[in-house]
Amino acid sequence: MSLYDLQHLTLSIGSKTLCQDLSLTIEAGTRWAILGKNGAGKSRLLHVLAGLQTPQQGTLHFRGQELQR
Repeated sequence: MSLYDLQHLTLSIGSKTLCQDLSLTIEAGTRWAILGKNGAGKSRLLHVLAGLQTPQQGTLHFRGQELQR
């Protein structure tokens, strides 16, 4: 079972789309880096992964459980 499974995620702030149609599987024990310029949406993505914010579209599962529900 994967740690995170993101399918077709879209993140926005107001009318600005930060990330569109992101699909990604993160396995337990792996390391990732999120890089980008200021205002690119790095913190927003981390907040979504932590379950603190919901994405505008898409699904996010953490250890098999859907987070935004």
